Amino acid sequence: MIQKLIKTADVVVVGAGLAGLRAATEARRFGADVLLIDKSLIGISGNSAFAGGGFKTCLPGMDTQIEKQYNTPEGHFQDTILYGDYMSEQPLVEALTIEAPARVLELEDVGIKNFMSLCTQGTSEHGGYDVTKAFASSIKSQGVKTRVNTILIELLVEEGEVVGGLFFSFFNEKFIEIRAGAVILTTGGAGASFARNNVSLAIVGDGYAMAYEAGAELIGMEFVMFDPYILDEPGLPMWYVLPCFARFYGKLVNSEGEAFLPKYLKVVGTMEDPFPVRYGALPPDVRETISLAIATEIHEGRDENGAVFLDCRHVPPEYWDKDIPGRHNRDAILRDFPIQEKMMRVIPGAITNLGGIHINDVCESTVPGLYAAGEAAGLIHGARRLGGNALTDCLVFG
Repeated sequence: MIQKLIKTADVVVVGAGLAGLRAATEARRFGADVLLIDKSLIGISGNSAFAGGGFKTCLPGMDTQIEKQYNTPEGHFQDTILYGDYMSEQPLVEALTIEAPARVLELEDVGIKNFMSLCTQGTSEHGGYDVTKAFASSIKSQGVKTRVNTILIELLVEEGEVVGGLFFSFFNEKFIEIRAGAVILTTGGAGASFARNNVSLAIVGDGYAMAYEAGAELIGMEFVMFDPYILDEPGLPMWYVLPCFARFYGKLVNSEGEAFLPKYLKVVGTMEDPFPVRYGALPPDVRETISLAIATEIHEGRDENGAVFLDCRHVPPEYWDKDIPGRHNRDAILRDFPIQEKMMRVIPGAITNLGGIHINDVCESTVPGLYAAGEAAGLIHGARRLGGNALTDCLVFG
């Protein structure tokens, strides 16, 4: 017979990606009795650990080929609003851009060794895992309680207020009713519900569903962001070819052998230049345009079995050794694929839900007692998201 336990806490955080880890840290800092719960393992579940790294914020003079940094929070605010097609919740963008520099600089205090490389360049050896690992270690010393392999079944609502949640532990096969003064959902998005995606298998939209069932308002659920460089090669992982020095020299080609992206993005350099010079834009900041270009080529029949090609045959082999993402692409993602002889099949895949639980600028949902942060929260970024803003979002709102 399955048993049921009853426990209490001041704050329950559901989801142990970066937003959840940051939320647990902050609640504990203010003396709350905090319980952090995840369906997998702390700091490994979710998308944050698999992020390439890079935090977009106001850190003047630290631009790289991966991330643009801003001279003022106002510049970051304006770009986020414009890039989101005016669909973002502007008070949330204001909170994001004003608080981001301090929150990012605090990462050094958490114990991230390669802080500047990770935060400004997105070129750490392990990307987001360096951040989640540091936070996971930190919360233990702070006294945050944790439960792993435990899923949220439903939120408990009494007289219109969330008062806890009903969970199920796969570890000991018991239901657990947890009463809490506040429940913070940091359960991520719903990318794994798409056939082509670049997210953790755990990201299935359960947080959205349970918040809605509890009476919370959702917002902007029609906005989903895609990465254009998801591999579609038999025997290779359904993962994206990371932005790197070598990939910047590659060209997207359709089934007719045409390098088609100039039809959709204005060429300001030459086709022999690397991507940022060729198109005058950083690749993470034009992902939706590239995805739309690929989808259009496929829809109009210039595809091969539902995919187009990333042609890196002309890229010198040593270019894959220029940076960490390049070496990771070659060794861990492309593996033994003959990149000098054969083009790679690619297709857009879901990476981010931009809508989610409707929150105000202190992360309150429309139901008392329920809060949300990270990808679980909606329309911080609007209809599109700037590269680097996702991890910054998790830090600020967590």
